[in-house]
Amino acid sequence: MSSCSHSEECPICLDEINPNMCQNEICITCKKVFCSECIYPTNVACLKKCPHCRAYLEEDTITSIEKCLKIVKENPDFKNIGYIYHLLYIFYTENEQEKESQKYLNLALEKSFPCSFMVKYNYYLEEKLEEEAQKYLDLAVKNNCGTGHYCMAEIYNCKGMISESKRMLVSSSNLGCTMAQYVVGDFYLSGKVLEKDIEKGLELLEKCSAKNYVPAVIDLANIYYYGQEKIEANYNLYLKYTKIAAFNGDEACQFNYGFHLYNNGFFYEAYIWFSKSNQGKLAVFMSGKSLINLGRNIDVAIDMIKDSAKEGLLAAKFEFSIILFEGKYLPQKEEQAFAIMKELAEKKYIPSYGRLAHYYLHSKNKNLRLSQK
Repeated sequence: MSSCSHSEECPICLDEINPNMCQNEICITCKKVFCSECIYPTNVACLKKCPHCRAYLEEDTITSIEKCLKIVKENPDFKNIGYIYHLLYIFYTENEQEKESQKYLNLALEKSFPCSFMVKYNYYLEEKLEEEAQKYLDLAVKNNCGTGHYCMAEIYNCKGMISESKRMLVSSSNLGCTMAQYVVGDFYLSGKVLEKDIEKGLELLEKCSAKNYVPAVIDLANIYYYGQEKIEANYNLYLKYTKIAAFNGDEACQFNYGFHLYNNGFFYEAYIWFSKSNQGKLAVFMSGKSLINLGRNIDVAIDMIKDSAKEGLLAAKFEFSIILFEGKYLPQKEEQAFAIMKELAEKKYIPSYGRLAHYYLHSKNKNLRLSQK
């Protein structure tokens, strides 16, 4: 076996993985490799999720490279040997061991493993060898590769062959292709291309969500937040899918999840999610508010709110005016606080009306209070 030219760390223990030892596990969803002793005791037995991509770990999504090599050596007539060859191809490709990678790809092709045909299809497509690419796509379709059916559906659609495209798209979804399940699920929910079927549409989006396909997760969050025909709004389900999308890196959902935590008094956790979300001045402002509620890094928090106010965020201007009026964190400046709040009132920012009335009643400066009457 050739040596590894590309070192990789286990995402759990951060130790370098030596692929030549083969004492590791590979998640097929994200193609991340883990030490066996890291992933099995702490995760598969308990959480049933990949620590990296959060996909559910089942028998067909996590396996040992050592076991794969043992099967190849001791049981070459194993029923799903093509699948084993493909796993080894993925592993050696990820670790930049080209010789071993090509060896197992060719073995997978000999066993007509569907996904291996798509590897060749993509290769020839990149090389702009369309005839060779089409040959392997045809083989993928013939061998019931869901991704192959999805690609063929796109080709038919580009050619204006709508009926054939629809048929191939539905078959791709039935074969488990995540992208096809997402598109077909949307078609069922909207009723634009397929006959409307809310139950089927939700079922397909939930299958995609279980595989951490973020667009489907976001759609489910929106469906349960706003409600839809025959689907009642459900905040708990909205929160469930928002959290999944947040953990999978969607910045808008990271902000929304942070906002939920903030409203429920979990200010530190909210601050973390606001910081992750990269949602511009609004995220900066909410991060500042979270820190103030925590009583931590007040100077930093005030700067965050002030910067958001300078960028024109009305909620930040409102908060900064209150800070100036109360004088708790900055020297009290009632005149400046009044000016900012009056500006907000002129812009019809509704919370400013009640706050201005509060200022009139509680200002320590009698002349200022009279001048603003």
